[in-house]
Amino acid sequence: MLLAAVLAAALTRSSAATPPEQETPLAPHISIKISQIHGLYTFAAASMFFDVEAVKGNPDDPSPLPDPFLKKAFTETPRTDAVGARPALRQLREVLSKKEIAEDLWVASAEAADAEDFYARAAKILPDPKVRSVLEQSLAALGPFYNKRYWDPCRGFLVEKRDILIALAEKRGYSSLFSKAEAFYGAEYDGTMLVVLTPVPSKEEGMRPLVLRDIASLAVPMVPGETENINNLGVIFHEYCHILFHRMDPEALRLLIAAVGREKKKGWVATGGLIEEALATTVGNAWTYFKMDGSEKERPLYKDKAINALAEKLYPAVKSYLEEGRTMDAEFRALVRKAVSQP
Repeated sequence: MLLAAVLAAALTRSSAATPPEQETPLAPHISIKISQIHGLYTFAAASMFFDVEAVKGNPDDPSPLPDPFLKKAFTETPRTDAVGARPALRQLREVLSKKEIAEDLWVASAEAADAEDFYARAAKILPDPKVRSVLEQSLAALGPFYNKRYWDPCRGFLVEKRDILIALAEKRGYSSLFSKAEAFYGAEYDGTMLVVLTPVPSKEEGMRPLVLRDIASLAVPMVPGETENINNLGVIFHEYCHILFHRMDPEALRLLIAAVGREKKKGWVATGGLIEEALATTVGNAWTYFKMDGSEKERPLYKDKAINALAEKLYPAVKSYLEEGRTMDAEFRALVRKAVSQP
């Protein structure tokens, strides 16, 4: 572990003021933090393709980053300073080509307190010292570039963003919304969803989530004065709704999906994925915004047309159920069936 400790120190040398980032409660079952090592690992996962031009835009690309927004944002930024890291990144691509390993390391980087803690966790995921060395050397090679271009300029902004979200959540009664959502889904969650803020180069406002195993990694665009704080809390609530959806009573979930059917609708196979996203959108993006801001959110609610269309149709009923503390039932499923069948 001596090498890992040395590399960890090297990664943060240009960020001397960066302490281990502690998780802070945001709402029931949700904590929030900022993380240099998680941002670096995410950046490395995208940067593996700096010198593989043919891979860009390939839908079959085996990148461990399923969100094309993140990879596109990183790979389109100036990267001359990272040329020296290319050989190590090519080797890292082989390590992360195994999806399970890539995901385990992604989770480890999010949960780790700092780089040294991450390498300790990585040692259990990559028991082969030679393979582990590839990871350590790749991140060490890319670390100074990442720190200089992304982490150092944005760390203060991320801390401010975290603190604003915590204060806004307390001021606007964010925590009181969770019990209503749990009643609506008829589900309980006794764990903690970890929200991790990291910087991502983008001219678009609004955080972009990458979610895996009860961890929501939220890419915060490097946009001066980005102020979509209520929307940001809605994004977090949206992701929490996914957790509740998968903790519904199995029979209730089966009946809900059956109400949607399996016919193709506007490019989506209208099964669990469509209703899951539509409900998370109505609860997380629309209703949460209404409760915290006092006004209806501007439309569209979701960029995907099929999801947005279904969410818009269901929103009045979802809002009513939430306000009355009702759980999705046969009446609600009938409304879902009707909404899906409409053009």
